[in-house]
Amino acid sequence: MATFPRVFEGEAAARFGPAFALVALLAVGCSREPDGYDPALRYADRADPIAVSLPVNPPTAMAEAGKIDEAISRLALAGGKVLDPRTVPAAERAALTKSLEDLFGTPANPLIPDSVKLPGIDLSPTALAHGSRAYKRLCLQCHGIPGDGRGPGGPWLNPLPRDFRHGYYKASTSATARPRVDDLRRVIRGGVPNTAMQSFDSLNGADVDAVVGYVIHLSLRGEVELSSLKHLLGDDGEPVDTAADLGRIAKQWDAAQAQAPAAVAGVPAENPDAESLRRGEKLFATAGCAACHVDYGRADQFRYDIWGLPNRVADLTAGKYRWGGSPEDIARRVRHGIPAANMPANPGLSEADVRDLAGFVRALPAPGKLPDDVRGRVYAK
Repeated sequence: MATFPRVFEGEAAARFGPAFALVALLAVGCSREPDGYDPALRYADRADPIAVSLPVNPPTAMAEAGKIDEAISRLALAGGKVLDPRTVPAAERAALTKSLEDLFGTPANPLIPDSVKLPGIDLSPTALAHGSRAYKRLCLQCHGIPGDGRGPGGPWLNPLPRDFRHGYYKASTSATARPRVDDLRRVIRGGVPNTAMQSFDSLNGADVDAVVGYVIHLSLRGEVELSSLKHLLGDDGEPVDTAADLGRIAKQWDAAQAQAPAAVAGVPAENPDAESLRRGEKLFATAGCAACHVDYGRADQFRYDIWGLPNRVADLTAGKYRWGGSPEDIARRVRHGIPAANMPANPGLSEADVRDLAGFVRALPAPGKLPDDVRGRVYAK
């Protein structure tokens, strides 16, 4: 039975209403086909704009619902740089399409070349075909056939579903934007709180791993296509070599698997003492946090992510953490940032600084945990 995504709860219900409900219901209905994709189906050529550099000035609002591509295209007007894949000459585009299909197959019969191996995950054609069927049933309606985040309902969600084709994931616990296999498993199992990404904790382990493998397939294919389009559009001056690009990208994925979760030194206590919280408040102002999280995130401030789309800076007084709110989770974000969201790392902070700052951030949603003087400043209004 198809699983219906939780997109009509709370704010999402008010925002999208019955029109989106119809789209999503149609998508889920289509996903009930037990045999997966039609063997004649091919991955469509990428036609959406590619952000290659971002404007210096931050955005002032979120992208309008349903108009992702228009928002990325407008980056060029604001001083960024955007490439249009539709301008690639037809003959070169056809050659790239064939090369991608030779390497990666089709939605019904996905492939990853035998030369690509990642520890802890089966990337064989059989496993990928299993993942393809599960992905169609569970994920397509938001993430789309090529993993572009533009499924039937995807462009209407806030935040948008992840676009896998760049290989970047905000949930990564490696020191890079490339995720570890366990990161992807965790997201599928636990979902992402305060988004439409629901938990699929009822899936058995084989289904979870099959979806993980297929997401990696979509990422590798999308990254190779992206790199090739940049070559063809002259962004880097390199000739197209899809096999070489795949080898380079696969090494980056493999390197992420070899890492333990990014080290966290300075995990705060569950209930920091008053002096630690006071030091954390000062660090929040001096370490750069307050420049983005204006009024502790209560003010509407926006930053571009690496996909070229505006994201609202998190309200740290709300206590809604998409990537976990444990002391370790918050300390990790303080130390390593969120590269895909352009949240900077803080390598210069000492272990004690991380402990104090992370403890303060965790205490912000609970005024009663703050010392009287700190609470008076944070909640003066």
